[in-house]
This record gives sequence, C-alpha cells and structure tokens, in this order.
Amino acid sequence: IRLSLVGSEMCIRDRRIHSDDPNAYGLRVSGDSMHPRIKNGEYVLIEPNKAFHAGDEVMVRTLDGQAMIKEYIYLRDGMYRFDSVNQNHPPIHIHQDNVTKIHLVGGILKSSRFTEE
Repeated sequence: IRLSLVGSEMCIRDRRIHSDDPNAYGLRVSGDSMHPRIKNGEYVLIEPNKAFHAGDEVMVRTLDGQAMIKEYIYLRDGMYRFDSVNQNHPPIHIHQDNVTKIHLVGGILKSSRFTEE
C-alpha cells in the first residue's frame, strides 16, 4: 500500500475525527496488500505517539523512503516482521536499522465518508 498525506484536518460528514494524539495525521492509501481490511482509496488515521503491539496495523517508513501500511508482527534479533492481510503479498522482514518510523494506525476511514476542509 502506498501512502500520500491528506493533511491535518480530517472530517466525516462535517464532524472532525478525534484523536488525543496532538501529532495525529491522515494518509490516503493505494494498493491491495491490506485488502479487504483496508481498501485502495481509503484513509487511515495515524497516531505517532501511541504505542503499538503485535497484531496492530502500523505505518512503516524505511530509510529508502518507502512508506507502507502493514500488520506489525514482531521485532526479534534486530529484524522486524510485517504482514499483509492479502495473502497474495508475502511477509516483509526489515532490519531495524532500515526503519525510520513506525506509527500506529488508529483508525480506518472509508473514502466515501471523507471530506477535506
């Protein structure tokens, strides 16, 4: 899933999406690696100051600039494992030195309900 920033203001039917994380932001996703959980064109609420645990969806940014939404599985012996929901995409193993950010996905927003202000 590729990501693009949609801005700091997110609304659903004229109501703001609440997050108690002051650094929360939204991203639009493209791709099918997390389908059917997160579909192409949907938006995710990213909460960078929240803790994540095994089984949580996270946004991962790598040293080479790649950004992806994946399921966090573990960090073991310096290697992260991230999975896709779509079984056509194999697990990804990335050395911790190659990861610059891991932020929690705090919510999934259906594209038909998203409006920009």
